[in-house]
Amino acid sequence: MASNVLVMNEGRIMQIDWPEQLYEKPTSLFLAGFVGSPPMNFIDITYEEKDGTASINAGEFHYDVTPLKQYLEAHKNSSLVMGVRPEYISVGKSRSTANAINGKVELLEPLMFKANIRPAAMGVGDNVWASFDPKKMLFFEKSSGKAIV
Repeated sequence: MASNVLVMNEGRIMQIDWPEQLYEKPTSLFLAGFVGSPPMNFIDITYEEKDGTASINAGEFHYDVTPLKQYLEAHKNSSLVMGVRPEYISVGKSRSTANAINGKVELLEPLMFKANIRPAAMGVGDNVWASFDPKKMLFFEKSSGKAIV
């Protein structure tokens, strides 16, 4: 059995890598959505800097990404896509961090991987707070789909 996997899209080689790298560090938006089940979550964003703080603006929320500034600063005010896998999203009824985003549960789906949500503790329609593991957030150029971080 091979240790590397080759992924193609429309006859073009997209990435040749270890399975773990394809999953954790896809080189394109296509690969990020193709590899993994359930698929990666994508949010259209704009990267912004103000008073030394770096943040992403998704319209309904801003999220501090100052630790990632060195990777994103070349894309200031550009249309980007943030990707985060479901297992790297923590959800709870109370706000756990300053970066937590308020939302409402629309669907609870039992999955095979370790979940960061306890379905018995919340139900459809409940208000919740979600936060992302900043070390696991990925960013892509919206126009080309190319990975940035």
